[in-house]
Amino acid sequence: MKTIDKKYPKGSEWRRWDLHIHTPGTSKNDNFTGYTVEDKWNNFYNSITEYIGDGTNATSSIAVVGITDYLSIDNYKKVKADNRLPESVLWVLPNVEMRMQPIANDSPINIHFLFDPVIENSLESRFFSQL
Repeated sequence: MKTIDKKYPKGSEWRRWDLHIHTPGTSKNDNFTGYTVEDKWNNFYNSITEYIGDGTNATSSIAVVGITDYLSIDNYKKVKADNRLPESVLWVLPNVEMRMQPIANDSPINIHFLFDPVIENSLESRFFSQL
């Protein structure tokens, strides 16, 4: 007899993820506009909400985002605390970006570390302190 998972009756679903989102105040890529830091953050959230919408448009709906910064998860923590992403964003991940040397053809080699939010409080001792 075939069983159907009652929690997920449709089975697997494809969803869009964007795991490389920089925020205002990011270490090397802060190209956000605004007269104040608060303006920059408001513009950031407004842009994301405008793009993603209510999640009904499959071409712009994003279910998972990675908040990216260099050697830090401070902006990830701010995004989580602000709780201003559209409700259709189901999961927010910390993404720590690092650049490797030597630089290849004048372009850095970037490495991204995506972490399960469950271990966010232990990243300082388990990851950052080991760099």
